[in-house]
Amino acid sequence: MGAAKQLVLVVSDVHIYTALGSLFLLLFFLRKCRGGNSKSKSKSTSASPAAETAQPASPHKTKKSRKNKSSRENVNPEAFSAHNRSPLTKRKHYRPSVYKMNDDVAKLLVSKNIDQMSGFLKKKSSAIISQWQMRWFEITGTYLNYYKTDQRKKLLAAIDLRCLVSVELGDDDRVFSLDVADEQDPNSSNRHHYELKAQSKDDRNRWVERLRLLNNIFEEGEHAATSSQKEEKEKKRKAFIKDAEFDNLAKLASFENDGTWKEIYRVRRSDTDHLQILRRKVEGHETVFEYMTRGVAPFHMDKFWGGVVDLEYHKQWDTFCQRLDVVHEDWIDKQNSDLESIIFWKVKFPLYMPSRDYLYYRRIKTVMNAEGKPVKMAVARVSNTFPTIKKLPEEFSKPPKGSVRVDLYTSHSLLRENPDDPTGQSCSFVMKCVDDPKVALPKMILNWLVENGLPKFMVNFYKACVNYPTT
Repeated sequence: MGAAKQLVLVVSDVHIYTALGSLFLLLFFLRKCRGGNSKSKSKSTSASPAAETAQPASPHKTKKSRKNKSSRENVNPEAFSAHNRSPLTKRKHYRPSVYKMNDDVAKLLVSKNIDQMSGFLKKKSSAIISQWQMRWFEITGTYLNYYKTDQRKKLLAAIDLRCLVSVELGDDDRVFSLDVADEQDPNSSNRHHYELKAQSKDDRNRWVERLRLLNNIFEEGEHAATSSQKEEKEKKRKAFIKDAEFDNLAKLASFENDGTWKEIYRVRRSDTDHLQILRRKVEGHETVFEYMTRGVAPFHMDKFWGGVVDLEYHKQWDTFCQRLDVVHEDWIDKQNSDLESIIFWKVKFPLYMPSRDYLYYRRIKTVMNAEGKPVKMAVARVSNTFPTIKKLPEEFSKPPKGSVRVDLYTSHSLLRENPDDPTGQSCSFVMKCVDDPKVALPKMILNWLVENGLPKFMVNFYKACVNYPTT
């Protein structure tokens, strides 16, 4: 009974192995048939012109790589250009800026007369026993493609020059090498290494020069599209005076008195020449006021702006100015004239009172309104700390002898063309200021100085603006 049972088990095992063997043979036969069909299709399409520009599975894939080969064998190389990729084939490891600037790069290549380049080069194989293989190379746009022959019937690989890391000369006069970043992880240390040999030293130098030129162009394009934007955002983030203050300042163009402002001076000479001065008490300070000066000046806005921001000119017309220096300045955005500065200002006070000095940040910028007209704005504020510079110069760290440092001062200025003057020869302005000069005077005397001194200052300022030299 036991022997019979063992015989049955052996026979069952034989049937199982036979069935498995037949199944493997069937799968092998089907695979061979499928491979034959794909080969016949590739032969039929190779006769067409489109097959001459066939694209490989992906950059850096050689003819030995079969993965995804059949699905991309007949893809036109132009379809691999960044701006022609579909969202499904765009890969995040490519430089994002290149997608946006691809058309600009194409125009740049044309403007620099950088046309296609092609020729025979020997490529060192990656086999265990390496050997030099003659291949036909050509540079088209952002790709270095190579074929088996100059007939270009079979594209072996396409190297994306946007991933090019370096182009180095070899020990031999005709040899040079390429290091290309890994597509899947360009930030990793993995590199694809290509060793190439030209037919002569001059030919090698010609290839090296062209590849390095293209690499520099792509790097500059990326830097312009990403690095400069990041730098600008970083500067705005680190700026002492934030963009939000300019947003609030822009609202002054449509100012309406909410009842907290008291008028202390008004004059109206014409529709293009009038002035109003208002003030209101600053919360938490019994003797400190916020002042607003608004109106229309009878001269071009460039003259008014020069009187506001030109420090060298300010020294000439302001008789109370003892010293006015730029300690440090930093461009936030040159295109919009966005400049932030640290300024030291020493002011002479009348009678027996000591001078006052101000150490403050000032940021000026120009923006365009909804009508496309320029609006010039300036914001200033004193500060005890200066985080945008490494160290404040010693001479400004403490107030000079015989001077009192002001610790409460803010100023906001907004300037635009007069919307009611089609000639553009007058400008509308709003200036708001809080200043605590730490003057211990009776309230009556202080009010008299303000109500008489501020209008007088504005008259002198007007005269200075009229005489401001503009080109």
